[in-house]
Amino acid sequence: MNDGSRYEVVLRHLTHLVEAATPGAPLPSTRSLSRTLGASPVTIGRAISALASRGLVHTEPGRGTFVTRATQTRSADWLTELVGWAT
Repeated sequence: MNDGSRYEVVLRHLTHLVEAATPGAPLPSTRSLSRTLGASPVTIGRAISALASRGLVHTEPGRGTFVTRATQTRSADWLTELVGWAT
């Protein structure tokens, strides 16, 4: 598996973890994720950075990575649900 597809696997896995977690919950360590997912620490770091740039997690050096908020999936008709009426 090339690095690009491994990155996507890691990103999907971390996204699922964030979706299932409550705000403030810690993510597994980079070392643990690396071992579990068979990905390099650099690939894990890239995926965590992507989630951090979306505001889903934050890192605290020496402490770990923590969920900021869960992602929200939207239906195809999310605008109608938001506004409360059909256009």
